Amino acid sequence: MPRTTDARTRTLETAADLFQRQGYHGTPLSQILEESGAPRGSLYFHFPGGKEQIAAEAVDVASEEMEALIIWAAEKSTDPVEFLGRITGSVARWLEASDYTKGCPIATVTLELVPSIDEVGSAVRAAFGRWSHLIRQGLIDLGFPEERAQGVALLAVTAIEGGLVLSRADRSTVALRQVREQLMAVVAPVSG
Repeated sequence: MPRTTDARTRTLETAADLFQRQGYHGTPLSQILEESGAPRGSLYFHFPGGKEQIAAEAVDVASEEMEALIIWAAEKSTDPVEFLGRITGSVARWLEASDYTKGCPIATVTLELVPSIDEVGSAVRAAFGRWSHLIRQGLIDLGFPEERAQGVALLAVTAIEGGLVLSRADRSTVALRQVREQLMAVVAPVSG
């Protein structure tokens, strides 16, 4: 029999996936329970704050995938150009692999709930902050000037987010691939 923490983890992973594909309002609790296989009682035990608590915690779960990608890209890259290219290229491949059903792991929840639910807003701000920090640190570690790294990290996060929205709408990664080329061009003169 699975441990209760397994039910909690399954619930959060399922919710993160469903919110990413369908949004918060398009995902009923009954679907989260059904698809996670978690017992109904575990929902109320682990998430006394209900769907809003699940959403806030699911943002953290969903964010971890992007954080892992950024860390991996930094470790595998030899310069800032390659680093930003790896991140953006991987995001484009994720979108294609999902048949354009999954965009940013937290954008849908952000657009639907922030700033109306403080707990979710805090989780979203923290996630975007972690992504920006990790990109900034990756750029610096790869030799990019520290004084420019924060601005370029913010540019990267916002450009990738926008590219995901456009690519998902177009059912094509053209926008993300153009974002990739432009981000690489931004850091190339400073990196070379």
